[in-house]
Amino acid sequence: MEVTAYFDNDKSALVTDYVTDPEEGTEVTMDLREVEVSYTFRGVTKSDTLELGENGEDPVRHRELLRIEITGELIKKEYVEGDVFDPAGLTVTAYYNNGKSNVIGDEEGERFDVIPSGGLGLTDTTVTISYTEREITKTGTCEITVIPGNEIFISTKEELIQFRDDVNGGNPYEGMIVHVVNDIDLEGNENDQWIPIGTYENPFRGIFDGEGHVISGIYINHYNYTDTIDGLFGVNEGTIQNLGTEGIIKTNHIAGGIVGNNLGNINRCYSNVELYGNINTVGLGGITGWNGLVKGSNTYNGIIEECYNKGKIEIRTSMEETKGYGGVAGINEAGIVKNSYNIGKIENSDGDNTSKNYVGSIVGIKFRKGEVTNCYYLDTARYKGLGTEVTSAVMRSRNFVSTINNGNSSAFEYDENTVNNGYPRLYWQTGSGMPIEEELYVNITNYVQEQEGSIVYLKRIKGNTTLTAGLRNITTNGQMEVYDKNNNKVTNYAEKIKTGMTLRITKGEERREYILVVIGDLTGDGIMDDIDLLKMARYQIHLDTSLEGAYLKASDILGNNAYATDLDLLKMARVLINLDTL
Repeated sequence: MEVTAYFDNDKSALVTDYVTDPEEGTEVTMDLREVEVSYTFRGVTKSDTLELGENGEDPVRHRELLRIEITGELIKKEYVEGDVFDPAGLTVTAYYNNGKSNVIGDEEGERFDVIPSGGLGLTDTTVTISYTEREITKTGTCEITVIPGNEIFISTKEELIQFRDDVNGGNPYEGMIVHVVNDIDLEGNENDQWIPIGTYENPFRGIFDGEGHVISGIYINHYNYTDTIDGLFGVNEGTIQNLGTEGIIKTNHIAGGIVGNNLGNINRCYSNVELYGNINTVGLGGITGWNGLVKGSNTYNGIIEECYNKGKIEIRTSMEETKGYGGVAGINEAGIVKNSYNIGKIENSDGDNTSKNYVGSIVGIKFRKGEVTNCYYLDTARYKGLGTEVTSAVMRSRNFVSTINNGNSSAFEYDENTVNNGYPRLYWQTGSGMPIEEELYVNITNYVQEQEGSIVYLKRIKGNTTLTAGLRNITTNGQMEVYDKNNNKVTNYAEKIKTGMTLRITKGEERREYILVVIGDLTGDGIMDDIDLLKMARYQIHLDTSLEGAYLKASDILGNNAYATDLDLLKMARVLINLDTL
């Protein structure tokens, strides 16, 4: 626009320092029809009016909406089925053909629409933000996640703790599915111990699906507590499936690598939890400490199916029929254990004096309502019991996978990539796994073992037997070493076996020791002679009181576990003059 000023001297000039009404830059309104232009020179102001529009048309046209832009971060991205979308955190900006823009909602009456406007469904992966102005509509989208109303997802230690606190606080999650979507390390230690999920008062009753993930770093030390139910879960009346566990649990009462007391289902899970019991421990099991329960007229069946244990179990206990320690279940009161196996070692820190009736590679005790079907353990296991023992080679074979699956399941697969050290792996296991240390195996023939406290004697070894010849009667996967009575290592295996020598067999951290006893060798020279005869005679008439330990065991010439009797003395004398043989 050009503005010309005319003066009284008949001169004129183009001016630029004029003003307009409305002022330049003012947003115009639809009722604008003219603009007044004013110019002031030496205190004199003149103005003129500029008519707007042509041919009767409105001089001002509406702005046109070109697009909208969605920025910001949704505060809530995950919704439960039926929830209504919440746009909090988003900013929606409209852009126009006049180069202008504004944030929708800044002006009174402005609002955008959300599609769907009601409850969200499982098929909704995005919501549409829609804005309409003067019949022009522009849209944008936001991504969301909608989960079923009966499901929750756990991905962190903190979320697992919150879930645990919910259960123990009285929410059984009955009818709900809990999904674990990441491996979780609980990073447990003496100062950060795990509190199990579920109690007798508030058990877990939902479905806990590990989705093929491992919860590690479980640490519990309840040696100084009473009546604790220990495990990742304390009391389960629901279903736990597709889960691995790793950690350390020390209990004074009942504990399992996955569940302390199982009154529900445990399917397709494994445990690599080290379990330790003391003299008060009642039930200790690789998967569960106590499976099933009979309470009054009610029977609660615990079912363990298609699981395995590879964690070490260490017990220290007296021989009581009410206690049970097993590779899969410690006590199987009213439960079912099937299509499962154990390769974890069971050890007794007090020696081998625990009654083997209450310790087993699958279950420790099975009451009359308990069942064990198609379960297996290694033939090298010290404690055997219910189930079937097989060699390590058999258990690592392809044919065994069909056996453990019982012909109608695909839970276990052949471990061709040694995820599980060659033993059958669960279908969901694809990681590098942890190597399993094979249990120490010792098989002794032609000799007799006798245990007194923590000492094991190896008896009925004949005199003049060399170490090379004598050790041929012992088969082991460990390292054998022999020490003399002064605890010096023997390196010459052509040497005779002598009463009082120690045979030590080791594999990794596991060790077994045997005190060797040669028949009639009461002096520790490896033979039976007149000196031994005299020593036994003097012992009988109480002139020699030094005959004890292995040397007293050597006086059992007849092999009837009676020592230095008249008949033993007579037998020795007859053998020495070649009137009898051993």
